[in-house]
Amino acid sequence: MVKFSKNLRLPVTTATFFGLAALTGLVWLAIWALFGMFNDAFALFRFTNYFGSYVPLLAVVGVCLSLSLLRSTAWRILSLIITLPSVLLPLVLPSMVSNGPLDVRVTEGQPMLELDVVTYSRTGHNKEYERIAELVDCQKYGLILLQEFGDIEEFEALYSDQLAGCFVSFPQSKYSFKSVGIVSAYEITNARVTDAGVRASIQVGGQNVELLTSRFSRSITQSGFREQQRQIELAIEELDGAPIAILAGDFNSTQYNESLYRLRRHFVLADPGGILNSSATFPAEKRWYAFLGAFVGIDHIFYRGMNLLSSDVVDDSYGSDHFPVHARFSLPLMENPDE
Repeated sequence: MVKFSKNLRLPVTTATFFGLAALTGLVWLAIWALFGMFNDAFALFRFTNYFGSYVPLLAVVGVCLSLSLLRSTAWRILSLIITLPSVLLPLVLPSMVSNGPLDVRVTEGQPMLELDVVTYSRTGHNKEYERIAELVDCQKYGLILLQEFGDIEEFEALYSDQLAGCFVSFPQSKYSFKSVGIVSAYEITNARVTDAGVRASIQVGGQNVELLTSRFSRSITQSGFREQQRQIELAIEELDGAPIAILAGDFNSTQYNESLYRLRRHFVLADPGGILNSSATFPAEKRWYAFLGAFVGIDHIFYRGMNLLSSDVVDDSYGSDHFPVHARFSLPLMENPDE
């Protein structure tokens, strides 16, 4: 006679098997939380980091299955203990990573100026220019940082009237499908292509704001991981010493990946916040599986030397497979830039 588990009415041996399988999954999640978070050198850690925001949810599901399927009190207690790191650490550790100093010097009564910044990865085969023009408008946003915009000349020709009051800079790059550039309400100076991306400067309220926008390599393979780390190091070097700086683009990494961990040692992340996929930027409508909804946040804005007022993911992808990220900053309005 086959005995059944009281909870799920499975044969006891089958229930035990799946219960131990759930426990094994919990062990892996605990190992990741303790040793793998922000460590992309190992491929399994790198993959789990990419979906790190879902680990607490997976851990809760796993422990519920384990408690339901395992009859031994000892196994149940062990399941609860093992679950704690993978539930708590992903929620706590990212916010504890040291950020670069804000270094905002504000005297009492000093006027402040607001700067709206958007970063947007357009996707090279996205030709919905009419929709894109709703976003690429420097009357709405003072600074627009764009990736995968290799046909900017065609877009400029179509919307020359709208862009007449804007400064546009897309330095030539041999990687046309990765072309990145800047549209700004402020004059763009010193624009150039570097190995880290497009580097430029604008002056806002009498203060220089140093910019870098890029589309970083995917880290799926080991060689991709090494290339991404090289680009991150170059980005840090490019903006090293700049009191006020913005680094934004498609990082192909989430806040649990090593790349963003390294950047948060030098900059502040304008994090839209929220739980699970509320700050996710990929995938959007250009991907066939977009019906599942955006589930990872890989587009980011980092900053230094300003105050963050708000940050959010724009709710329209404008024909891309990425949603734009918007951040609003404030910085002191300097009457004399040389002071």
